[in-house]
Amino acid sequence: MTLPSKVLWSEGLFLQPQHLQAHDRHLEDRLLATSRAIHPFPWGIRQVVPAQVNGHIESLSLLRIDVVLPTGEHLDTPLTSRLPAPLSLHDIPSTCQSFIASVALPVARLDANNVALNDESGRRYVNEAFDVADIFGDAATASVHFAVYTPRLIIDDKATPDVSKVPVLRLHRGTAGKFEIDPTFIPPSLTIGSSVPLFQRLVALLENLRTKAAALMAENAEPIHQAVAFRAGDHASFWLLHTVSSAAASLQHLEKVPDASPERLHHELLRLAGGLMAFSRAYRIADLPAYEHHAPHDGFHLLFKMIDKLVDTVIPTRFIPIPLEKAGKSYFTGTIDAAKIDASASIYLGVSAGTSGQDLATSVSSRFKIGASDDVEKAVTSALPCVKLIHIPIPPPTIPVKPGYAYFLLEAHGGAYERMLKTGAVRVFAPAGLEDLPLEMFAVVA
Repeated sequence: MTLPSKVLWSEGLFLQPQHLQAHDRHLEDRLLATSRAIHPFPWGIRQVVPAQVNGHIESLSLLRIDVVLPTGEHLDTPLTSRLPAPLSLHDIPSTCQSFIASVALPVARLDANNVALNDESGRRYVNEAFDVADIFGDAATASVHFAVYTPRLIIDDKATPDVSKVPVLRLHRGTAGKFEIDPTFIPPSLTIGSSVPLFQRLVALLENLRTKAAALMAENAEPIHQAVAFRAGDHASFWLLHTVSSAAASLQHLEKVPDASPERLHHELLRLAGGLMAFSRAYRIADLPAYEHHAPHDGFHLLFKMIDKLVDTVIPTRFIPIPLEKAGKSYFTGTIDAAKIDASASIYLGVSAGTSGQDLATSVSSRFKIGASDDVEKAVTSALPCVKLIHIPIPPPTIPVKPGYAYFLLEAHGGAYERMLKTGAVRVFAPAGLEDLPLEMFAVVA
């Protein structure tokens, strides 16, 4: 049964509840139409908090829901909605290995009562009374009856035409045959930040892009007055750097503004993947997934997978910077990422100074101390050797040489070098007179 949306008000009208109810429907329909005109995806989850996150789950229950349904209803506990009753998982067939749980609300019926007076199931609302204060005067509080939403949890495995629903969680059977919550599931979300796994994937991708951009930048010639110079044959490298840097800037904006729509993130990921396809034949434009707001998980998962593969294919990680930070008058410290730098990598130290190359090479090789933190401290106080520095007069082509720098290879032998790699940290001691020299450290992997 459908009705015209706008009530025809007139003088002398005998006011009945149906007039106000029809007027409410009109306002709600206008609001929903306006929100859809502004944005095509004005629904999804804001926050869903399960009672149990880890371990085996016998009964799925929620502590908090803040979701907007496709039909426009805002379920926000405890303000506008009750919490759904727990969903028992005992009766799920053993052949079912995974399922999606949805928050569902009965659609409004225009030919029957939609309000339950108690805990009667199947109704859209429940009648609840609250004492309400007079916020514009001094009148006593009054008992006001509200129509509170009564959603329920359902297993979203079939068409349910009589409810409006939004997927919130995915569960799968663990090793013991019991159900567990899938922490990687990306449900329809109102914002990027609403989906924790989606935001985490964005942060991880950004970190990877920043690392790749830094490596590409370091491979180019020394900047002249802050403007990057490039050599003949560097055009492909610069176009690749342009693609990565442009995408990282846009994605960083979405990281800082997580209230943006997931569709915007999907759009930026498509732009990045398309740009990287110019440097690889691993994928075609036709392989890019479309955005599906009602089921975004598979599309995002495929996009992130494609981008990770493209980035690692077109930007092989051979050159890995090891940033050094000042830690006192004569000390510098850095972190060695064990996931990227192992015993097969070659680690170099670059030093810039106004002295002649030979004098600098002699001073650094004999007076600098490099190694694990404890080893360097002992070496400084006891005049003991640490990791040996070998001057490289003609650096290999894999090193981005800077004018005025001398380069030294850390000898990859001995206990001091092994302890430095094991601790994942490097400490550099620069003696008096050399402590203000610009330093850089990096690894070249095989």
